[in-house]
Amino acid sequence: MTGVLRRLPGILIYADPEHGTYDEYKVLVRQLGISMPPAVTIVRNPWEWYVERWCRVRGHPMTCFFGSFSEYLEEVRRGERFPDFRTQTWCLMEWLGANDADDVIRFENLFDEIVRIVLKYARDNVMAVYDACGQGPVERMTAEEIVRYFISQEWHYRPALTPEGEPPGDYKRYYTEENRRWVEEWDEIIIKGFGYTFD
Repeated sequence: MTGVLRRLPGILIYADPEHGTYDEYKVLVRQLGISMPPAVTIVRNPWEWYVERWCRVRGHPMTCFFGSFSEYLEEVRRGERFPDFRTQTWCLMEWLGANDADDVIRFENLFDEIVRIVLKYARDNVMAVYDACGQGPVERMTAEEIVRYFISQEWHYRPALTPEGEPPGDYKRYYTEENRRWVEEWDEIIIKGFGYTFD
């Protein structure tokens, strides 16, 4: 997603491979001598989120974890490993500082939500730059059409794959009744706040 947003005028992305926090970005922005852009965070159905996290964590050289999905949730429940084995609520609120977020993107509508964010916070910048072009594929396009065009040129979100190299499919099949309830407890604030359900 950083590749998508970095190409759009008025959007600053600090492509930190360690996924730094908003407070860390503030330091960088001050060093660059520019005003701090809005803080935007992403929420996702928590039950689906843990399946994708497990796919990304399992076998990764930084985690040295090769366990099953249930074993991954056991690690999350223990809360002793940072940060890949923590709850979504913890990652958003404690690690990434989402309490200070100016806006929230729902992962389920990721493309449209990115368009909405760019139009909301950088519409004037987008139009100023592309009005100056006066030619090419963006000529006579509205701000929304311009944003959609350029995001679509760079769109390459890749879902995580299971250990077998396949997309994870229906997240519900990974859960037991017990660990399904764990997620409900861990991420109650996200589930209730955004109306997520297991089904």
